Amino acid sequence: LKTPCQKATFSSNTKIFSSIEPKKTIASVANANSKQRKKNLKTFARYLEVESWKRGPAVRDLEPVLRGIAQACKQINRIVQRAQTDDLYGVATDKDGNPLEDTNIQGEVQQKLDLVCNAIMLKAFCGSSVGVIAGVASEEEDVPRTCCDVMGDSAFAVGEYVAVFDPIDGSKN
Repeated sequence: LKTPCQKATFSSNTKIFSSIEPKKTIASVANANSKQRKKNLKTFARYLEVESWKRGPAVRDLEPVLRGIAQACKQINRIVQRAQTDDLYGVATDKDGNPLEDTNIQGEVQQKLDLVCNAIMLKAFCGSSVGVIAGVASEEEDVPRTCCDVMGDSAFAVGEYVAVFDPIDGSKN
């Protein structure tokens, strides 16, 4: 063979041996890998459902709370992505546009994004399940609150757990 473009000529005695397997295309390998990965994937909701049934009634009570937190995290993610275009960066202001003089329990000036995310998390913890979370304590608020107070309904006054959280850390950055 002189060049790849010229035809090869062989005599009748020439034996051709090839140990090279047909090449797999990158697309077929990637497709096979993604199919294999997809078989092992579970949604978060399905994972929670399975694990709560494995671990018993105590964990089953928290399943709706964890689902609510997951939804709140998705919502916060979308808000953080749009924060600049939706004017959610900077110091929180009152109705008249004046900066709030309030600070959180860490002594930091409250940011707009902190307050929005705090409200989302409060509703997620208290509103996700009646009778599970009794109260919440947030970095953005001076004192803990009952879920009855957060939701404005006495049905949320009962529960075994108290949730303590920082809705979004580093939002002033």
